[in-house]
Amino acid sequence: MKEPTCIYMDFDITGTSSLLFCIGGPYGHGRQLRERANISIKLSSLVLNHQVALVVLMEQLYSFCS
Repeated sequence: MKEPTCIYMDFDITGTSSLLFCIGGPYGHGRQLRERANISIKLSSLVLNHQVALVVLMEQLYSFCS
């Protein structure tokens, strides 16, 4: 798993045209989705509910863009 900041830097450097973030449920994502993903990131070592995970992700994106 990569740190979110590294992902955003790779995105900026490679010129990738789109990113998709999938916030998993209490048991994570299914095997098929995990296998299909190019990269997987971990926002926290804690278990976060959807609302908190979204806030953490938005904060990370805001920090990167500002």
